[in-house]
Formats: sequence, C-alpha cells, structure tokens
Amino acid sequence: MAKFSTDHLTPQPWPRGWADGYLMLDLLNHDPALLDLSALRLHECVPAGIGDNAHLMPALVDLATTPTDVQRTLLIHAWQSAMRGDPPFICAWLQSPASMQEVSSHLASCLTGTDHAEGHALWRFYDPRVFIHMAWLLRPAQLHALFGPCEQWGFAWAGDWYQLARPTLTEPAPTLPRPWWPDAAQWPTVQQTADIEQVLARAAGQSKPSLAHAPTVDRALRHADEALHLTLPADRRHYATHVAAFGQPFEDQPKLQAAWPAVAAGEMTLRKALGLLSSDDWELMKIMAQHARQISSERHHGHVQR
Repeated sequence: MAKFSTDHLTPQPWPRGWADGYLMLDLLNHDPALLDLSALRLHECVPAGIGDNAHLMPALVDLATTPTDVQRTLLIHAWQSAMRGDPPFICAWLQSPASMQEVSSHLASCLTGTDHAEGHALWRFYDPRVFIHMAWLLRPAQLHALFGPCEQWGFAWAGDWYQLARPTLTEPAPTLPRPWWPDAAQWPTVQQTADIEQVLARAAGQSKPSLAHAPTVDRALRHADEALHLTLPADRRHYATHVAAFGQPFEDQPKLQAAWPAVAAGEMTLRKALGLLSSDDWELMKIMAQHARQISSERHHGHVQR
C-alpha cells in the first residue's frame, strides 16, 4: 500500500468573515432550534437519476447575495458547532469565480459513481469527516478534478479550521469519465471513514484527534479485516486503536505475533490474544511508543542529536 502523508493538512486560523464564495450545507444535520434558514436561498446539488433520494443531497448558499448579519450568524454557528463536535451542517466554504449553477452542477456530478462491485454508490465527500481523509487519500489529479471550478476549499475538523487550495497539476489531466472518483484500491478507505474517525477519537482520549495517525489507522483496519479476519467491526476498531496508540511496538509484540495465526483462523478471539499480555508487556510498549514518537518529532523538527 502507498505511504500517505498528512503533512499538508495543518490547521489555520478561523476566518473572521465570509464576504463571498459558497457554503455547502448538509440539511440532514440542520437543527431549526439552533439556526433559522428562512433568510437563505438554498440551491440543491442533485445529480441526475437520484430519484427519491434528492432530500439526502447537500445544498449551496451564495454568500455574495446573503446579508452581512446572516453571514456572521452562519460563521458563528459553524464555529460553535465545531467546538461542540456536532455533526457538520456547514460542511465547506468554497471560493470560486464560477457561477453557483456551475459549481452546483459539478459537485452534484461528483456525488454518485461505482462501488467497484457492479453497484452504484453515493459518496458523501463533502462531509468534513470524509473530506479530511480524501485530502490525503486521493492523488493530486483526483483532488484537482474533485475541486472542479473551486479554487479554495475550507472546512472544520476536530474543532480546527482547514483551508486547501486546488492542487496544481504537473501532468495532463486524466481523461476518465469521473477523474475524481476513488479507484478500487481507495474505495475500502472511503467505506471505513466513520471507523477511522472513531478510532482517532478513541486513541486521542481527552486530547484532540491526531490526523497524522489516520493513514496508519486505515492500514490497521484493513489488516484487521484482510489478514486477521476479524468479523466484528468493534474488534477491528479495537485492534486499530491499539495500533494508533502503540504503533510498531504493538504490531511487533512477540506474544501477539505468535497468536495472530490462531486469531486469523478463528481459533482465538482478539480479546483472548490481548489477554496474553502482562502489565509489564503493556508498560514496555507504552515506553517504546513514547520513545518512538519523541524520535519522530525530533527528526521532523530537525533536532536529532548526533
């Protein structure tokens, strides 16, 4: 599997105002008691052939035609919602020179595609809890195509504000019918973004989730499914949480290495395998993990002593 990086995904100061651009809203997460939408002109992003599922689609608001006081209310709501950890209603701020119709049509076309198993899929890429992971999973050409006419894409994740510019292509754009769509190798990550989010939150405890762990968690979840054959989602998340918390010391632990074949064969549960570890084993893994994080941080900041 490719080694993914989240280094380009760093929090930025929250915007002080939204004078222009478009907001992408998820009306399924709207609480009328918290925000009155009567002053907003909503433009739904509805792909062709969606049928009775039109109510599940996101909507756009043109900030240029939205009164200043309403713009301010929307920004405050976005910040307060992010601080509370609410399901995102204001999913993205999009800056684009294109018309609302052009932006809406493009985003609508990105919502549907194949599940790579001869079926159709609805891709909620606009949800920040999904988009943050697509930003490290997708290739630059895919992300460029997903942005379409949008030049900037801002969104909130884990209480912080992120803003990405449309990637610059260094080679000709692909000529695929849907060049933004995740390929078959990427699709399992799309399907398990909710699990990735749960594991990141669980591994963080009382701290903020670390996005840097996301590719590792994705890999661990796949390993739990494909190599260890853990059938229960809770077991897969439990395994991935330990990988996120302890890293290589957990994955290389000798007692666990000896137990994994029995787990994969269904002869031993994950709980029983973890029960083979003593308190000293757990403490050693904790010390080794802390040391590994310290070394990694020093190398990242160029402070390694020689």
